[in-house]
Amino acid sequence: MNSIKTITLLFLLPALTGTVCAAEADSAPSKEYQVKAAFIYNFIKFVDWPQSADSSSDEKDGEGPKPITIGIIGENLFGSAFESITKKNIQNRPVVIKYLGGFAKNSFRDKEAGRTKYKYNDAGALRACQVLFISPSEKKYCKEIIDTVKDNCVLTVGETKDFLGCGGIVGFITEEKKIKFEINLIAAGNAQLKVRSKLLRLAKRVIKKEEENS
Repeated sequence: MNSIKTITLLFLLPALTGTVCAAEADSAPSKEYQVKAAFIYNFIKFVDWPQSADSSSDEKDGEGPKPITIGIIGENLFGSAFESITKKNIQNRPVVIKYLGGFAKNSFRDKEAGRTKYKYNDAGALRACQVLFISPSEKKYCKEIIDTVKDNCVLTVGETKDFLGCGGIVGFITEEKKIKFEINLIAAGNAQLKVRSKLLRLAKRVIKKEEENS
């Protein structure tokens, strides 16, 4: 689709203004999430996972490299936006999309040190993703989801308000009717992920140190 090709080309060009032009925020949701899917695809190209977590070197006999998994937890707002992306490879690895049920219906209560916490039933499925998009439907449980994967080399992406403040790594924002993104470099470091300078230069904001509470 032309819109995806256009945003991909813009994304890969050097940042001349410090922002990336994207679809207008008031456009149809399908177009908005096609753009966001293209962003996520390109995020993968500019993030380095530690070798121990890179399944590309873990090949089974005759099966080739394991895929890069993009997980979507909660409501799927992307529709078929990832369809063209899954037909491509990144660093000779296929890309697969995994849809994960919402936290509320797929969690259980667990008592730790006298406190009741909610945990996701299939935490292993979340941790097995290289990228995890946390849908706005999971806003109430954003912190629990991020805590589940934060030590497992997972690139968390979201679009809810204060997503980075909850420990998320990449957060989409809308500014002047354009889709942009912010990066929490502290959270990326905690997840043992290295964000390349090319991606940092394109970000609207980069958190490099703990921000004081206002």
